[in-house]
Amino acid sequence: MKFVKKYRLKNLIFFLFLLLYSTNIYAEITRTFVTAIRPGTSGFTNMDGNVSVRDALEDPFGVFVSPDGKTVINANNNTSSNHRCLTQLELSTPFELSTATLVEESNILNTIAKRSGGRDDCHDIYISPDGLNMSVTNEQGAIFDFKLVTPFQLKGATLKDGYLNPWVNSAIRGDDIWFNNDGSKMYVIDVAGDNLKEYTTASPFSSIGVTIINTVDLTSEAVIDGTETAHDFLFNDTGETLMILVNDTGDGEHDDTIFQFSLSVAFDTTTLTLVGSSVISGYDGTEDNSDAVAISFGNDGTKLYIMNLDGGPNVSGKVDTLSQFNLKCPYGIVQCVSDTRASIVSQVELAKQNISLNTSTIFKRFEWIKRNRDNEDLSSHNININYPNPLLKSLVSKFEPSLKNNLAALVKNTEKKAKNKKSKWSSWSIAEVSIGNYEETILDKPKDIYTKGLTFGADRKIGDNKFFGLALRYGNSESDMRRSVQEVDLESLTLNIYGVVPTSNTQYINAVLGLSVLRFDNKYLGGLSGERNGKQAFGTINYRTKTAYSKINITPTGKLTYGVTQLSEFTDFISNTIDSPSKNVRYAEDTFKSGQFAGGLLFEMEKYVSDQVTVQPLGGIEIIYDLTDDITYKYQNAGETAVTKKTLPGKYSRKDLKTNIGFEAIYTNGFTISADYQRKISLNDDESPSFTDKRFIVKFSNSKEKNTQFAFDFDPLMNNFANLSYAKDIGNFILKFNSNYSSINKISDYVANIELTGTF
Repeated sequence: MKFVKKYRLKNLIFFLFLLLYSTNIYAEITRTFVTAIRPGTSGFTNMDGNVSVRDALEDPFGVFVSPDGKTVINANNNTSSNHRCLTQLELSTPFELSTATLVEESNILNTIAKRSGGRDDCHDIYISPDGLNMSVTNEQGAIFDFKLVTPFQLKGATLKDGYLNPWVNSAIRGDDIWFNNDGSKMYVIDVAGDNLKEYTTASPFSSIGVTIINTVDLTSEAVIDGTETAHDFLFNDTGETLMILVNDTGDGEHDDTIFQFSLSVAFDTTTLTLVGSSVISGYDGTEDNSDAVAISFGNDGTKLYIMNLDGGPNVSGKVDTLSQFNLKCPYGIVQCVSDTRASIVSQVELAKQNISLNTSTIFKRFEWIKRNRDNEDLSSHNININYPNPLLKSLVSKFEPSLKNNLAALVKNTEKKAKNKKSKWSSWSIAEVSIGNYEETILDKPKDIYTKGLTFGADRKIGDNKFFGLALRYGNSESDMRRSVQEVDLESLTLNIYGVVPTSNTQYINAVLGLSVLRFDNKYLGGLSGERNGKQAFGTINYRTKTAYSKINITPTGKLTYGVTQLSEFTDFISNTIDSPSKNVRYAEDTFKSGQFAGGLLFEMEKYVSDQVTVQPLGGIEIIYDLTDDITYKYQNAGETAVTKKTLPGKYSRKDLKTNIGFEAIYTNGFTISADYQRKISLNDDESPSFTDKRFIVKFSNSKEKNTQFAFDFDPLMNNFANLSYAKDIGNFILKFNSNYSSINKISDYVANIELTGTF
């Protein structure tokens, strides 16, 4: 009796002891109501050295939530003797107001404002994405710029050079303030509350020396009328969405409203378009929104915070409140917002990482070969060429036996060497798990990338020093962007052709050529929103020497990698993942080049040897020069004719420092375990965004398998069809891995299967 069971590789439980699960749960969070927060009976000494007697929402007019959701700062408009202009709350659970604790107060404008006869109240507050620049406005429209010692912490704040004095320059008076991500633009709503003004700055995040470039008349945008005032505004982190809060006092109902705008060019108010509005007023017994004065968003826009004044018309005994709401989707006041940049950045990063992980896997094999070049093992391998044409069949049949035995068409050995030493094939396989952590930059959110890979390969020693091999790697990567509802997953299948060629008695070159097919899954709120295909070709060449220096065997190394990736056009169907208004996005076909040159030192410490295992500590340090070009991508919203073109920097920095340390344990049965911790940091100038990549990789491999078969089938007359298979006898069972690839299809088609056959 014989049975055959086949599994699609993407659905296979991928080595149970290696599989990592990443689960995202999206659930409605109950809106949280926060009453006046007080310091407690033990007394609270603020940064002015006084014991606080006021609450955190004394007379609130502004609120700011830090990007990490751990800090909330309120601006108060009370000018009594006990007034504290700014209050700082810390949240033990990010973005959850129910966990807030008052930790600091500041009368930061007291001395500065009164020096010129101005007011020391605070109306609005803005803090830069890195948390080190803060701007505060008062009721008269003065703007004060501060430098913070610790990100998002009031303590130690110092005034920058001068401040924007409305009594000197009455044309610039900001009641509410915002800056773009790099501080090159400043935005204010004037004290009259009817204009939004855009300026360029003379220095980042400074109101001194600004130049006006645009004024948005909010009356003409149908945002306000004679009984309404624009009270607060903000941009989302991409600058493509603008929210304006309008406070209505005209009809006694206080129909305060949030207006949502989209911008076709990030942070350019000349390109804004009104999307719609949502009335937020009302009182339902838990929170009061009858006099909204400030808003803020958090956690990629999925949480909304509304600041309200007391003294509303309908409810007695009210207090100032800061209310928290959950939104179904990012900035979903009127329409869900997607981050096109985050999607493309993740796709590009995953594609580049596919090259890195393939070359890393093959170079692990190179290092194993270097340490075990005198050992040989013979497994069963076949190379078949299909030739339906009779003439071609006649010609090929004459040399196919020789090709199968020696790969004579690829490498030729002399008869003398063949007699003295048999050249044998060795099988190997690697299963790896990689966890990468990419820290936040000015433009991009932090993200974690989880990768699982499975590689089957075979190589043979040719003569004394040359090696040639083939390897097939399947990879599955997940890009989890923190503080984002968007994710990108990648499945890849790569054929690697590699070899080792000596250039002298002590020097040699390692080379890899790879061809990949890619499949991206875009996700929004955990649901599949779009699928994209891709192709990739890359090459790597590495210089090594057998000469080692010092007791820890230091050897110099240099490596050049270059690749080309083509991504198909696709539509991100966000509307399929949520029942709220949203816009689908159509992306054009993209092709980009990437590469890097790395040079440095590798070391191998003294081996630990026992009867069963040899443990080799490894490490290295390299300087990496990124050769990736800037990447331009195009997209358009569904139903619109306008096409938006954006450019991503191909590299976070031109020069990076990479360090790694780990070990490799080789057992006598051929089983190998290796672990490697890598850290890459950018060597930027002060004006470039910082970037750190931390990655931990664990690999399991077997290089001396018996009862195995390796076969490579190639048909040049059928779309260059190629099939690579690997089989292993396990008692009464045969485990077989196989895949196919057609190189001329516009959208690459490949199948990867695992087949288990049993005979009784």
